[in-house]
Amino acid sequence: MNNKIWLSLLFIFPVTGFAQGDIFFNKLQNAINDYSVKIDVCTASRDENDLSTVGIKEIKNIVFKNPSVLSYLSEKAYNRCLQPERGNLAETILYATTKDKTSPTFILADSTREISFHPDFSDEIIFNGLTAEQQQKLLSIDNLKNPFDALKLMDRIMGE
Repeated sequence: MNNKIWLSLLFIFPVTGFAQGDIFFNKLQNAINDYSVKIDVCTASRDENDLSTVGIKEIKNIVFKNPSVLSYLSEKAYNRCLQPERGNLAETILYATTKDKTSPTFILADSTREISFHPDFSDEIIFNGLTAEQQQKLLSIDNLKNPFDALKLMDRIMGE
C-alpha cells in the first residue's frame, strides 16, 4: 500500500508542476495585459495634465539648479498612477519565476521584468538632496502629483 502512494505521488508531481506553470503563465499574461491598459490610462492622464496652472516663479530656482527633480517627480507620479497594476505585475513576476530558466513562464517573466522594472535612483538622490522646504514646495503642487510631461514643464520654465 505504501509503495502505491509513493508511485502515485511520483506521477502527480509532474502534472501538478505543469498545471502550476500553466496557471502562472496565464496569470502573468493577465497581469501584463492589465498593466498595458493602465499604461494607456496614465499616459492619457499625463497628456491631459494642464501644466499652465503650475506657478513657475515658485519652483524656477529649484529646477534650474536641479533639473532632474522634474524627472523624478514625473516618474513618481506616473508610477503612483500605475498602481495597483504595477504592483500586481511585480508580484506575479516573482511567483512566475521558476527554477527552469528555459520554461516559457520564466522567459516571459524575466523579459517583462527587464522591460518594466529598470530602477535608476540618481534623480531620487538629487531630490532627496534638496532642503525639506524645497521638497515640500515641489510636493505641494497638485499638478505634479498626477502624471505630467517633465520636458514640457521644463520648456515652460526655461521660457519664463
